[in-house]
Amino acid sequence: MQRKVLVMLGACVWLASLSWTGTAAEVEQEQEQERLERLFVEALRLLPEENVPVEYRARVETVRPSRCATFLAAEVREKFDRFSPQQQAVLTDALARPDLPLSVVSPSGRFRIHYATTGGDAVPPEDADGNGVPDFVDETVRAFENTHDLQVGQHGYREPPDDNGVDGPEYDVYIRDLRGFYGLTTAEGPVPGTPRNDQRSYIEIDNDFLDDHFTPGVRGAQVTAAHEYLHAIQFGYRLWQTNQEPFYYELCSVWMEEVVYDDINDYYQYLPTFFRRTEISFNHFDRFLHYLGEALWNLFLQKKYQNVALFRRTWEIMESNVVAMDAINQALFEILGTTYADEFAEFAIWNYFTGSRADSVNFYDEAAAYPEIKLNGDVSIDSDTTIADSSLSSTHRYYRFTVFEGDGYLVSGSADQPQNWKLGLVVTLPGGTANVSIVDMSQGQNLGFLPRFSEIVVIPINTQVIDGPNIGRLTSTYSRFSFSVLRVPADVGDEQGITAIYPNPFIVGRHGQLKVEFLPQNTEKLEVRVLDAVGRVVKSDKLLGGSGAVTPTSFVWDGRDDAGKLVGSGIYLVQLSQDGFVQFKKFAVVRR
Repeated sequence: MQRKVLVMLGACVWLASLSWTGTAAEVEQEQEQERLERLFVEALRLLPEENVPVEYRARVETVRPSRCATFLAAEVREKFDRFSPQQQAVLTDALARPDLPLSVVSPSGRFRIHYATTGGDAVPPEDADGNGVPDFVDETVRAFENTHDLQVGQHGYREPPDDNGVDGPEYDVYIRDLRGFYGLTTAEGPVPGTPRNDQRSYIEIDNDFLDDHFTPGVRGAQVTAAHEYLHAIQFGYRLWQTNQEPFYYELCSVWMEEVVYDDINDYYQYLPTFFRRTEISFNHFDRFLHYLGEALWNLFLQKKYQNVALFRRTWEIMESNVVAMDAINQALFEILGTTYADEFAEFAIWNYFTGSRADSVNFYDEAAAYPEIKLNGDVSIDSDTTIADSSLSSTHRYYRFTVFEGDGYLVSGSADQPQNWKLGLVVTLPGGTANVSIVDMSQGQNLGFLPRFSEIVVIPINTQVIDGPNIGRLTSTYSRFSFSVLRVPADVGDEQGITAIYPNPFIVGRHGQLKVEFLPQNTEKLEVRVLDAVGRVVKSDKLLGGSGAVTPTSFVWDGRDDAGKLVGSGIYLVQLSQDGFVQFKKFAVVRR
């Protein structure tokens, strides 16, 4: 049998002709200056336009601001001494705590909202209730009160530390023109008397959300309140420890927007990058903003387990200076008895069922509105096919194969450090019936008989975690893998599965019932289904909770579908599922 071998490079290799005009140290210094210059220009968007140096104004307008400026401002503070004296003078104003003329205290006395009604920071002037406070400010007050009630009152997070009485005893929120940013939370200084690196903070949000924001107006203020207040809470547990760790701070804050304001869906704007850039490691704080779309990780765990204490527990573990990825794993094991590796593998499966493949019952509630995952390969096969590729740690890759000839198929794989790899498998029959499984890379799986035009999606899942002292290797450590989709005779090598189907053909009216016999395996995960020639389910019975037509070793069928109607003549399939083992076999029905 002919074999196809497809080699796909997970790592992009750039070939360039470099003209070296200086030493390596000089080149590195030049690159650092370029990075600082880019950072400086991005930070200038935090200033009113009239305060931006004239020579930079055109460049600043070409910068598309990220959604949240929290970590942009933090990086500027961290690298402040590396900027020129002239740049430092400008940045000092950009980083200063705002000074606004008006303020109002929330009904609970917990928040003081600062604002202006004139000048560049002015909020929209409408005051429909005539209370002397603009409606935009009133709605911002309500948004922060709602956010606190849910995050602290319902989810049990600890309140953020006080700010030592600056601008009053309340937590301070400043509404000002952020020129495209939604908001930012500034860690202002350590909390005295605690052993951890926790920080006091204050929040700034935009004054109208009308600078090409994805979610404009008051609704933009609402999701920003949910997002930034969780940052303030996070800083009360501890600050980030590595330059990559903010990925978790941001994905949790984006997720919290959906928790507090489920109907707004501002997070949709980040999903195209997430579904397109599958090569980016889960814990990479990347310039493509892939990590913002990773809010789906929390949505996945929330729907699957219905246990929001899991997310709070992760921050409680991080409080003891445990790195984020270890804290995620510890919380999963402590509360749910599972692991990051197992959940990351299932996460890969969920991310396939979006768009036209959406299944809101078994996967994401809003999956129909999500983009579809980028495929790393999409081919038709009629012979053995092998894929050789590589990927970074904590990534998924997706390869779809369309079966050109009906037959038995088997998937097997191998990888560097095979203990870090799993295979996700999605087998979709021509009628749309999908079967999902996850196996260890080295284990592989016999898919049984698949009719023509079935689809096999193979998802190599690299569950390796690089974090803590090894974080510098995160973006350069590729692992090789390969897997094969093998065409095998459908009846060969069945040490489990179907042993007999009789009578075949099954003549309706002459024969009372069709009987399928199979070798007994794990009966708690046993299912037998009858499908028509294009893969539509005709009859489905389960050992537990089914009609009683299934025993641990047999299935009997009277020729009627799930609606009780006799099926027509034709070729049908019996599908047997036994604890991850899936097999299809054909039989004929004749109606007289």
